[in-house]
Amino acid sequence: TTWQIVQPYSTRATYTWNTSGLAAGTYLYTVWARDAASAGTACSYLGCNDAFFRGTAFDIDQTCTSVKDSVSPASPQRAGSALMFTATSTACTHPLYQFWILPPGSTTWQIVQAYSASSSFTWNTGGLPAGKYLYTVWVRDAASTGTACSYLGCNDAFFPGTVYTLS
Repeated sequence: TTWQIVQPYSTRATYTWNTSGLAAGTYLYTVWARDAASAGTACSYLGCNDAFFRGTAFDIDQTCTSVKDSVSPASPQRAGSALMFTATSTACTHPLYQFWILPPGSTTWQIVQAYSASSSFTWNTGGLPAGKYLYTVWVRDAASTGTACSYLGCNDAFFPGTVYTLS
């Protein structure tokens, strides 16, 4: 509800707005002009101008552009091991991570940790059969519903399905 002057009256006709770190949402911007010899012909509680450009909406969407995932200990391991998956997304303001596993011989991915701020997931492989499992992680910004959608859901970015072997 409070307008901010980002560039006071000057002879410069351009302004570069750095949106890094701003929350996603709709922002309004306006431009006022006045002659250098004028105190302004129209005044309000905000100040005086000779002319203005009406407040215009500008949307900022925060999206994550990439995600990486690592697992420890490295593949292969015996079934029964506890594996730690750790995701990172450096291009994301408020990342939410979702971890997936695809069991061997299955065509149905399983969400093993739904979207949350936790960037790690511990997978207890006790009781699982030996075989090649695929794992992936999706990421989206907390302010995003996802920029890429499929029958599985929506994400901003994903780590490609990678094989992990349990022996």
